[in-house]
Formats: sequence, structure tokens, C-alpha cells
Amino acid sequence: MANEAFYNGDAQYKYIRPAVNGYWDGLNNVQIKPGEAPYLYAAQGDRSLDREYFLTNRIKFLRGKHGSDDFKTNDRITFRLYYPTGQEANFKETVTNPDGTTSVIDHSNSVAEGVAPPSDTFTFESLQTCYAGVLIGANGHVVKERFDGEEKKAIKVQEAQSANGTEAYLLGVSGLKDLGDLSDKYPQKFIMSGQNKLRSLTFGNPHKDYYNPFWRPEEGNSTPIGLSGCTYL
Repeated sequence: MANEAFYNGDAQYKYIRPAVNGYWDGLNNVQIKPGEAPYLYAAQGDRSLDREYFLTNRIKFLRGKHGSDDFKTNDRITFRLYYPTGQEANFKETVTNPDGTTSVIDHSNSVAEGVAPPSDTFTFESLQTCYAGVLIGANGHVVKERFDGEEKKAIKVQEAQSANGTEAYLLGVSGLKDLGDLSDKYPQKFIMSGQNKLRSLTFGNPHKDYYNPFWRPEEGNSTPIGLSGCTYL
């Protein structure tokens, strides 16, 4: 039941430090020089976990490369996005004042003045070599990119410009650590299931004029955020 830190510390003491610094072999009364330790391989154990890790990630990688059904249905985040332009960008909010009267707040500047203009580009940051992408609509075209190690890439999805209210999917999430700023996608819902390694999520924008009229979970008009499996978030 020992944890990872225990095993790592044990391997450091028994195998890595003697290999780097050398050691005195009391059995044979000889000084072993740095780099000549004969048992550094022992830190690898029987390699069963290494093979399991390799195969698991290799299969995920190939599923992403070939765009398999598993890549599109089991390793994803479901959300609904908007690309407000023209009349749709004239955001107006009715609020109740302390005296019981109502006022209308015009949020048009949130898009018109470039606070968070709607964007068809997603910026992902990977944690490992993998494929990740975006699918607009269940029958849409998958737009994906290969990530090598820890890398940040932009994925342009032209279909997003006409996807107001369309359910979309972020694919290959298990290999990512950041989905970038999603405030310019004006999301209405965000449902994540399964294990992932995401470190942060950005739905809003700190600018005083930013406003997302589609995100209203407190009024029952939107599905709440679902964030299961977020061990590192």
C-alpha cells in the first residue's frame, strides 16, 4: 500500500544515487566509480507497468490519429456554443432594482468593442503526445491536430461561425491540460465525464463589459457545469 513517493525515494536511494555518485562495495572491498553501477536497470521493476502505460497511450494516440468512433464518443467534453453577431450581439439584460422597479442594461459593447469577440479558434495545451480536436454537431467534420509532448496549438473550426446553439464536442481531452479561454465561445453548457488531467478551465472574462446571455444555469435555462473526473483541476 506504499504510495508513489515511497517507491520513488526508495529507487533514488538504492539505484539512482549509487549510479550517479558511485559507492563502496563492502562485499568485494572495491570502490565503484560513478557511472559503473551494475544495477540501475532494477529501478524499472519488471516493466509491466511501463508496458501497460505505453499500450494505453499508444491506443489512445492511434484512435485520435485515425479519428475512430471511440475518439469521438468516449474521450470528449460536450458543450453548446454560440457565435453571436449582428442582432444576436445586442445583449440586453433586465434586472430588478432594490425598489422593485426593473431596468434594462445594454451589453452590446461586450462584443461590439472587442471585449470578447466570438471566435472560431480553439487553443489547446497538451500534457503528452496525442491528438485533440473539435467536432461541431454530431454529424459534423472533425478538425484535429497532433500535439507533441507539452505543446500549445490553435485549432481553427470554421463551422463554429454558424453554430449558434449547436451542441459541440472537444475531443481527445485525456491528453490535454488546458482548453484555453472559452469565454469567446459564449457557452451554454459544459459536461465533462471520465478521467482527465485538465489543470484549469476559463468560462468567463474579467472585463467589466463582458456578458454571456446564454449562460443562465441559475434560471433553469441551461444545463449546469458537469465536472466529473477532474483530479488535477
